[in-house]
Amino acid sequence: MVDIQVRGFPQSPPPEPLIREWTAHSSLALPRHRFNPVFLLPVYAAVMPSIASDNQTTPGRSTGTGSASLSLPPTSSAPRSPLLGYAPVSLLTLTTFTGYTPSIYKSRAESRLITLDQARQAAAGPICILPEATTSNGRGLLRFGEGFGGGLDVPVRGWKVWVVYFKHPPPSPHQPSATLSSPLTSWPLPNPLPHLLTSLLPTLIPRTLAIKILHPDSSLSSGDFVPSITLGLDATKYAVAESTSTNNAVVQPINVFSECVAVLMRDLGRTKRLGLGWEDKEGFLGYVEERRQGSARKKKATKTSTNAKLRSGGRRN
Repeated sequence: MVDIQVRGFPQSPPPEPLIREWTAHSSLALPRHRFNPVFLLPVYAAVMPSIASDNQTTPGRSTGTGSASLSLPPTSSAPRSPLLGYAPVSLLTLTTFTGYTPSIYKSRAESRLITLDQARQAAAGPICILPEATTSNGRGLLRFGEGFGGGLDVPVRGWKVWVVYFKHPPPSPHQPSATLSSPLTSWPLPNPLPHLLTSLLPTLIPRTLAIKILHPDSSLSSGDFVPSITLGLDATKYAVAESTSTNNAVVQPINVFSECVAVLMRDLGRTKRLGLGWEDKEGFLGYVEERRQGSARKKKATKTSTNAKLRSGGRRN
């Protein structure tokens, strides 16, 4: 049982993009039932090996950076992967991808890649975009993938942008989390059935799902929208301070559309932005899997050595 609290939902299906976060498979069905959208999943190139850089920055205030730098999320050292395109997927396919990263579902989706403009022109109804490209635990907004919304002017002209946030309550001892940040691969069942059986079905306590939508009149498609006010920075560039004695700054361009969507989504969901993206999640999951396999090999070697000693002792006797 789910108690849904809706704020800002339009009465009729919007024929425009719905940009939302991605935390759980259960919250995907509501926009499918209400709007019947086309789900667009961003597909990225394979992650390149990480290379240490001398220009990496750390979160927090540095001397001489000014208060504006505090609005930037902490950055990650993981290399960014370029966007290949968007793959239109069904609700069932998207549900099975829940918890996985683009490198896992890339082979199943890259054969039908399209651009955002092509998706808007071909779709008969709204389109639902997931800029994080993977799921999180809902306690923070992941860094959007590289290239999301690249080339789009702000304010957006000619079409409306709906920013959506599905907020799940935090887990408790009597109610597991409805979010699925990583699939349960140890179960011999297709994803996400293991999570559904272990987290959602056993509890009889009603769940609360808050759905918040920012109306386009207050979003990026409003003629009164000013990116510099939303970002608290210059609209086209920002300064990342170097940890040097001279306090010189390296000026780097940013994706204004992506940054504005992230800030609006953060404020809408009353959450925080994380400097980590899907590339960091993939690296962490790979590290965990490597440790698991190493532990399994170590246990196997120990068991083999123990059996060899037992056999050797039996022959002596």
